Amino acid sequence: MYSERRQLDKLLYNVKSHNSVLIRKLGESEMYLQYNKIKNLEIAIKAINGIVIMPGETFSFCRLVGLPTRRKGYVEGMEISQGIPRPGIGGGICQISNLLYWLVLHSDLTVTERSHHGYDPFPDNNRVLPFGSGATVFYNYIDLQVCF
Repeated sequence: MYSERRQLDKLLYNVKSHNSVLIRKLGESEMYLQYNKIKNLEIAIKAINGIVIMPGETFSFCRLVGLPTRRKGYVEGMEISQGIPRPGIGGGICQISNLLYWLVLHSDLTVTERSHHGYDPFPDNNRVLPFGSGATVFYNYIDLQVCF
């Protein structure tokens, strides 16, 4: 059974928190992709905000966020395809899955599906978390799933 229940009231306890830099320059990539990523993140976060994972349930990033499309308001952001950064609709939403994975590692939840990025787009840009500690997502193929 997949998690669908939402609770928008603030919870009583904070298990772990983390901040994530939204804008980073990547080599010669166009900065508009970084600014568009923020718009994509705003859309995707609405799909998962407030989701409560109950015992026996599985949280699926792709199931909740769905396919990023222009119709849903997603724009071109940076995505990695075969090790190459390029523009793609919904690009950048893996920043949420990366953050979620890091938070799950500090909880009692169990990761049941996760793939790390095969390419490091920001190798020397004030890295806080080690490379390989992220969780890439690509709708209907690569998901982040956790259960309680």
